[in-house]
Amino acid sequence: MEYPEFNTKELLSYIDDNPFILEIEKRFRTEKGFELSDFENEYLIKNYKFKPYEFPPLTIDVGEITEKRIKEDFNLDRPAPKVTINGIVGETDDWYHVRYKKSSNSLTYFWIYKSEVGDLYEKIYTRLPIDFEELNKNFSKGKLFEHQETAVQFLLYHKKCFLMDTVGAGKTYSSIAATIAAKCKKVLIICIAGKQLDWKKELAHWNQDCKIIWGENGWIEDECTYTIIGCDVLMAYHEEAKRGKSKEIPYRPLYNEGYDCVIIDEVQKFRKPKAKKSEVVRALTSNPNIKYVWAMSATAIERNEEFYDICRNLNLNVSDIIYTSNDYHFNIWYAKYEEYAKRYCGAFKQNMKGGQKQFLRKTANTNTYELSQRIKFIQRRRRTEKMIEGFPDKIISELYFELSKKQQQEASELFEKYMLKKGNRSVEDTKDLVESILLRQFYAIQKVEHTVLSVLSTIEDDKTCIIFTNFVEEYERFKKKLSKYAVCVDSGMDGKRREAMIKEFMDNPDKKVLIGNIKSIGTGLNITKADVIYFNSPSWSSDEHEQAEGRAWRIGRTNDVEVFYCLFDGSIEEDVYRVSNSKQKNRNIFYGEQNLN
Repeated sequence: MEYPEFNTKELLSYIDDNPFILEIEKRFRTEKGFELSDFENEYLIKNYKFKPYEFPPLTIDVGEITEKRIKEDFNLDRPAPKVTINGIVGETDDWYHVRYKKSSNSLTYFWIYKSEVGDLYEKIYTRLPIDFEELNKNFSKGKLFEHQETAVQFLLYHKKCFLMDTVGAGKTYSSIAATIAAKCKKVLIICIAGKQLDWKKELAHWNQDCKIIWGENGWIEDECTYTIIGCDVLMAYHEEAKRGKSKEIPYRPLYNEGYDCVIIDEVQKFRKPKAKKSEVVRALTSNPNIKYVWAMSATAIERNEEFYDICRNLNLNVSDIIYTSNDYHFNIWYAKYEEYAKRYCGAFKQNMKGGQKQFLRKTANTNTYELSQRIKFIQRRRRTEKMIEGFPDKIISELYFELSKKQQQEASELFEKYMLKKGNRSVEDTKDLVESILLRQFYAIQKVEHTVLSVLSTIEDDKTCIIFTNFVEEYERFKKKLSKYAVCVDSGMDGKRREAMIKEFMDNPDKKVLIGNIKSIGTGLNITKADVIYFNSPSWSSDEHEQAEGRAWRIGRTNDVEVFYCLFDGSIEEDVYRVSNSKQKNRNIFYGEQNLN
């Protein structure tokens, strides 16, 4: 793995006590022609700002490579097959840098070879004792998978954290099991609109009662362990206190209900600090009675800035880098925000119009390798295919079609008409803006006839498929051409109707095709019947693609899933698809998956 080059000038301002970095710093100051080795460069890129992660003493077995290194580093007569540690001070792709702290004056640092010990962070939290045999007696589906059990331990050990396992890993079951194991008395589940019934169904598998708050006038006073509410109606149940001399008590049933656990599903929806729903969640999670706050999603966080904002909105203090206003004075948390923005968001101060005030202008993700290390303990992301032995493959391909001369001419005329309306805007700027909307829609509609031929071939092979669309007319054309074989889910359907249509597709052997907008059927559904997935009009978001792929490629699927991205050769769609895939790079780095293809 190639890493960016570390700026050695930063060593001059190093203020922490990592002995390996201090040794490098000393050499940098004293040696002429000093150069970093690849190992030192990787270590600094990842750990320059890393603070030791401390935990109760852990004794582990090590292998020959670790034994040999410890023996050589400490001039021992014989190898040490077991070691005890209580802190991680850094890591590289192959090595953990650890320590054993007996007292403030007694610190021993050494290296452990990763391949010989596995995931140290997981070993730390899986020591938490939970009687899973007893817990699984509540589960009508049999028992949790091993990776779901470790997810339960992760949630209960860290209390306030991110569970970001990929699509189909069973995060919902894990979080419900964790609430039962923790003996939570009242749990609030916040999800996106349309997923309330999915949560109710999965709670039923654990024999748990719940109430769903529908709409803005649907508060239910009944006593119940679990309350499910859509994020779109949160604001109706949490009024802000009115300023002035008003004696009216604000209407806050959510805050006053006495929850000891809050689960936020699809947490990326709360990345905007000024959004009303974010303000409500920030108020709810500030309640001192709430012991557990679990943020969940299979949609990865792609921007470092968004991670900070989500932590602030959920009142999660992360290590020494993110402080919330509820726990610290403005001068403290804002200084930390400025430090974070400059280091991880490429921020700099820029004058506002008039020049009297400044604001932080954030430009891009920076130092993401280091950020990933600093927040590693508070988030877990495991890939389903790596957690379950024998999990089927996902085979991704592109289907290229050719635009006819007539279609090329129509696309050109469409663009020219838009240019005439916009006047003097530059061609480059306008083209970037327009082709991603008007021409994408045009291409999607023109492509339907090509994709339909491929779908019919799939049906002839006795396979079933899902077609994801982005535009209304595109959806309607597929619906008309494939009505004989298809179940169609439009974006206007409510949760109950949508669930009924999915059941029709899953249970009816004559229905071979499911057609729907990627926004309406791309998340929160189990559609394991589908053998093939078609994206007729690719989206800008790689996470949106991955979420949609996970409707079929998930636990319960036994055969491989084929995924086709349909593209017009030489069109803007290729750029959209390329940009979408490029976004995965920062996401993989953020979650420590930079070695994945």
